Amino acid sequence: YNIGDIFLSGSNSSTRGCILYFNNSRLAPEREAEIKKITIIDRLNTPSSFHITVADPEDEWRGNDAYYIGSKAKILLGYKDDYKELIIGEVTGCSSFFKRNNIIQVIVSGQNNLHRLKRYKRIQTFNDMTVSDIISNITDQYGLNAEVDSLDY
Repeated sequence: YNIGDIFLSGSNSSTRGCILYFNNSRLAPEREAEIKKITIIDRLNTPSSFHITVADPEDEWRGNDAYYIGSKAKILLGYKDDYKELIIGEVTGCSSFFKRNNIIQVIVSGQNNLHRLKRYKRIQTFNDMTVSDIISNITDQYGLNAEVDSLDY
């Protein structure tokens, strides 16, 4: 679903907004103002993703070190002082294209950290560890959070 269109377009959009963080630093308000669309695809058992579409008339988004592949990203949407965190992940791609009148648009794409588990198969041996310890070990390796009840068999 496209939550971003709800918040960033339409009448009275001055009370709606987004806050973006890249590598734990808030994006400058003038950069946030260039955002045209945010799409967040939230899935249960597969990686969730985001796509941030921006108008880049000054060509300041392309090649910027803040949004390079692998950068940490956090997106919050809301009204005035009531913002909700929608996704935390990392940038997995950045593309640009020209629209009418030679205006550059950039799309910064990313996924939550669950995508790291989907990349490739890995075999690992766990000796003398409980099931809870194994789950905690795997989630820590991939930067995921998990609440694990005692599963000591």
